[in-house]
Amino acid sequence: MADYLSPILVIMEDEVDSFWCFANLMEKLEGNFKENSESMENQLLKLSYLVRTLDFQLYSYFEDVEADNFYMCFRWILVQFKREFTFEEIKRLWEAFWTEYLGSDFHLFICYSILKENKDIFIKEKLFFDGILKHCINLSGKFDLKKLMTSAEKYFFEYSEKDVYFDKIKKKQ
Repeated sequence: MADYLSPILVIMEDEVDSFWCFANLMEKLEGNFKENSESMENQLLKLSYLVRTLDFQLYSYFEDVEADNFYMCFRWILVQFKREFTFEEIKRLWEAFWTEYLGSDFHLFICYSILKENKDIFIKEKLFFDGILKHCINLSGKFDLKKLMTSAEKYFFEYSEKDVYFDKIKKKQ
């Protein structure tokens, strides 16, 4: 949770305001930190559905190499990319997430954009789950945030046009 608090403290410049901002954020994201990990599993399931809807070839590849649980994106979702970008970039990205201008699941479109951008590497190098995970971890600090946000927005509208929605997804039994 320090990943969330540290930028808030720097921006707010006041411990009391930072506390209340952090407390409200933790209320919103508390599911990410629950022991049963139901919220995280649900978000990974939504990401799976998103990939399957927008790029079935990529989804099929992940399925073939037993990476269709999307755990390679777990850290990205858990701390909303805090460890992937510079401080200035994370302020911009979190503003996009927290305003929910493009919905409360926009972070999943960022995940999809990264996976899509690296699709050829995954497939050409015949990476299995552990290789995909390692590759995703090694991407930290190497993103072009503006390009990534632009492509995520494009995919958001492409997904919206397909008239499919996350709220129709049923949790795996």
